[in-house]
Amino acid sequence: MSSKERISWIDSAKGILMLCVIAGHTLTLWNLPERLIYSFHIPLFVILSGFTMGDVLSTKEFFIKLKKSFFQLIIPMLCIYALEAIGFMIKDSLSFVETIKLFCNTSLYAIHVPWFLCVLFYARLFYNLLLLLKKEKLLIFLAIFISAYFIPKIPGFNGFYQQLEKVPFFMFFLFVGRAIKKYNLIDALKKHGQILIFIFMPLWLILLDKAYFDLGLFYLGDLKYAIPCAALACSTMIYFFITLDPYLNRLRQFNIFSLIGQHTILLLAIHDLDFIFMPWHKSFSTRLDEYGTLILKILFILAVMGIILAGRKIIMERKRDDI
Repeated sequence: MSSKERISWIDSAKGILMLCVIAGHTLTLWNLPERLIYSFHIPLFVILSGFTMGDVLSTKEFFIKLKKSFFQLIIPMLCIYALEAIGFMIKDSLSFVETIKLFCNTSLYAIHVPWFLCVLFYARLFYNLLLLLKKEKLLIFLAIFISAYFIPKIPGFNGFYQQLEKVPFFMFFLFVGRAIKKYNLIDALKKHGQILIFIFMPLWLILLDKAYFDLGLFYLGDLKYAIPCAALACSTMIYFFITLDPYLNRLRQFNIFSLIGQHTILLLAIHDLDFIFMPWHKSFSTRLDEYGTLILKILFILAVMGIILAGRKIIMERKRDDI
């Protein structure tokens, strides 16, 4: 999506969701904040991705989108795994062959957060194929979604390669995002969204105690609670992002949420590095180790993100000047 076509509230929403992901992975959260974040952050990320998806009208367009998704999702994932393998090679004095094996294993099983990039790639691939075949039907996606709940019940199931067991969920979330756009549900949400504050939010908080939808661990919670909880959470958060958007737009270039939201895939990959092969603890005394190490990690990751964002901004400005 070009800068002219970008939707401001979606960029800001993705930026805030990205910060929620980092908080969930980096900070030691209490039970309630953790459940709040995990009740919506992955589903809503994918729903927003579906909202911005275009149609596939030809085979040529299908392969163009496939190529774009590959470079947008798979290449960053492989780069992260390569950097981690090199880091462990230096830290643990691994041989070249051992380093290659480590890279292949992490890529094959999609270990850590980059699984999200891998699963989103396959979800887009299969979804675009269904669009090409004119098979975007509600019953098809409901069947796909329900089938995912039975995957862990397969005898001997220990997880598919590259965590493909999560693809059906992602395909359904993409469908929800496209349906929201197709039926102009955002307009209805703007008009009647205040109902969410008085009805949806209390129900969401009540269900939090019984539902925990953590796709990272493929823990789905109780089906009859997890689905309505995610629906209420995502609906409430969308209304929150839409309501917040006019205030963030006043910040213009200082809207950090929008800036992060325009680079979520890249930042998602970077933050997961965590640079666990680095001797963080040596920089602090034992008494300060827990919090000092955490602060050092966060500052280092933010610095890397800042450098990359600044570099991308300079490149984009030069391209505009050349035009």
